[in-house]
Amino acid sequence: MELAEPSIRAAYEKCVQQGARLIICHPYFLSKGRHVQEDIPALLKEARTEFPGTDYIITEPIGMQEEVVDLISKSILSAVTHRAAS
Repeated sequence: MELAEPSIRAAYEKCVQQGARLIICHPYFLSKGRHVQEDIPALLKEARTEFPGTDYIITEPIGMQEEVVDLISKSILSAVTHRAAS
């Protein structure tokens, strides 16, 4: 998060420049760690104060989505099936 561009503030600003008034942040993390629970909300709150009339929503991180477990299971089954066929 600290190393990637754009920063949350820069991305927020770009969305606002394109006419957005509601910013939806989808954390690309596997769990609700410190970044998701503390850092991202603080950075979004700070960005919102710079752009009056805007608001934001934070979705659950990708790893918390039920479909991710299904994808992992399918991947494991595929690997086992492929190995058994070899």
